[in-house]
Amino acid sequence: MKRSTKRLLALFIATLISLPIWYTYFAAPVRASVSETYVYVCNDPGGNWPCGIDRFGPVSYESSYVAHILANEWPGEASDQSLKAGAIAIRTFGWRSIPCGAVDNYYTIGDTQYRVENNYSQSYWLPDGSQNPILTKHTNAVDSTAEVTLRNHTTYDYVCAKYKADCGNPTADGDDEAWTLVGVPDPVDSDNGGYYLEGLSQNGTHAWELDGYAGAAPWDYRQILTHYYAQVTMIGLSFDRWTWLDVDTAGGIRYTGYSGEQYYGPLAHTPQTMQTGRAYDVPFHIQNTGAYQWNDTGSYPERLSYHWYDSEGDLVTRDGLRTSLGTDIVYQSRDIHLQARIVAPFHPGSYILAWDMVSEEGTDIFWFSDSGNDWPTQDITVDVQPSATLVHLPYVRNSGGWVSTITIRNYSGSSAEVDVTYMAGSCTDSSFSYVLSSGETREVTPPADFFGSAWAAANRDITVSVYPEPEQVFLPLMLNSH
Repeated sequence: MKRSTKRLLALFIATLISLPIWYTYFAAPVRASVSETYVYVCNDPGGNWPCGIDRFGPVSYESSYVAHILANEWPGEASDQSLKAGAIAIRTFGWRSIPCGAVDNYYTIGDTQYRVENNYSQSYWLPDGSQNPILTKHTNAVDSTAEVTLRNHTTYDYVCAKYKADCGNPTADGDDEAWTLVGVPDPVDSDNGGYYLEGLSQNGTHAWELDGYAGAAPWDYRQILTHYYAQVTMIGLSFDRWTWLDVDTAGGIRYTGYSGEQYYGPLAHTPQTMQTGRAYDVPFHIQNTGAYQWNDTGSYPERLSYHWYDSEGDLVTRDGLRTSLGTDIVYQSRDIHLQARIVAPFHPGSYILAWDMVSEEGTDIFWFSDSGNDWPTQDITVDVQPSATLVHLPYVRNSGGWVSTITIRNYSGSSAEVDVTYMAGSCTDSSFSYVLSSGETREVTPPADFFGSAWAAANRDITVSVYPEPEQVFLPLMLNSH
């Protein structure tokens, strides 16, 4: 599907699912209530706690029903992103009938029809008939996601938003709605329980938002939802989506759920200290959480790349190196392992590195973070320090019959690691690494059809020159002589 067509379709869906829900009932003899619902007080044949009536309500669907279930069922330690994901899952589940929802039956008063939610499916009441207090964080999560529900991205029906306290690693495929409940790796779960269930892990939603330790890479609520539920859409959700599945096993258990299941925290493998112009290989475990498959070849292939920002938030490098998928197709909800390559900025300082996915065809470039809904990037603060040597060659070429030869000489008493990076304007074209023994001279040429500049960075004192000289004479610049 053409990228422009995808964007128009996403806009149409966003408009459709933002319409008031009651419009879908315009032909019915009664009007379905959107804002209120009833709840069964007795939820099992044996009868527990107050059973004098068979339904309770009506109650506000948002401020009472969704908020109370969030307070009763979600981890007490949960913060903003986990609670937002929980509010949307609860709200969606409340619009579906058992077993993919909480609706037990309907109750009509006059010309208004109410849903009657089964308390066993979603705990509006706790087993002793009480409710946990609704805290400010619960109210904020409900209000900030008001009326947002998960829909199937092709049928726009409410999805089967099942959730459990713990689902194991991996989660299980679900029989109730196979296209939504797709089993996925969930490596934050240490799987000490040894069981595998379908749907969203409530404790997992908190684990994925964990922060405050070295290398932490927390998710937002959209990443959480699209990780656990496949092929979904909602207001504010792009069709082009991804997330990372790397976790901090070395740091040990960071959260233990009420059930005793233990969880790790999300991790960024990117070094937090780099040297100017040096290239680094960064391992990634990523998941396609979007509505369409990724392709490594053909039209608009997908790549992992990055942006650099300075400490003031100003863009330094928009187009980083591209890392291919390494496999022909990555289907929806599936995951892959990559070794991504990155080049540090050419000037020392504090920077923000933003990992991002990109789909491109020639000069037609679509970053996932620019796809209309500000999809999250993986952001890391990096301290960039001076390299032992950094040489700038403002003009090198391997096109039109002109072939520049770059000569690198290692005069140090030890082997030298050298990275040569080619820049086409502000875009990082490619980067190559070499190891030169003491006293070695190495000649290299730019990639075929390249025309631009080059930087050579090393961990030892080296010299770099280019021949033939460009039409205008530029002297190689040593950064430490500026």
